[in-house]
Amino acid sequence: MEFIEIGKSAIQAVSSIYKSCVEQHAKQGFYQWDENYPSLKTVMTDIEKSQLFGLLSEEKNVAVVAITNDEPKEYFNLSWKFDSPYVVIHRLCASEKQLRKGFAKKLMPIRY
Repeated sequence: MEFIEIGKSAIQAVSSIYKSCVEQHAKQGFYQWDENYPSLKTVMTDIEKSQLFGLLSEEKNVAVVAITNDEPKEYFNLSWKFDSPYVVIHRLCASEKQLRKGFAKKLMPIRY
């Protein structure tokens, strides 16, 4: 298993993983993700900013995550415990066939 920065050659694989996650979420009544989000534009932006990462197994991407240091406006008024640099995790998901195998946990940059 290899942790990699996702490049443009993997756009379709990432889109497929996101589509799988949208379907998984819908089955559980979670509709924050849909046919419009995450979009191909979102994937491209993550790639262009070098903030999209994944796990590669047997030449296939099995899980992806965007790791950024941008702070969404919803976070502005939160009281943080630490004042040091941080990362924000966005769009963490694994393909449906790879669920419950620990791949999402392996993508987390910090483990507590």
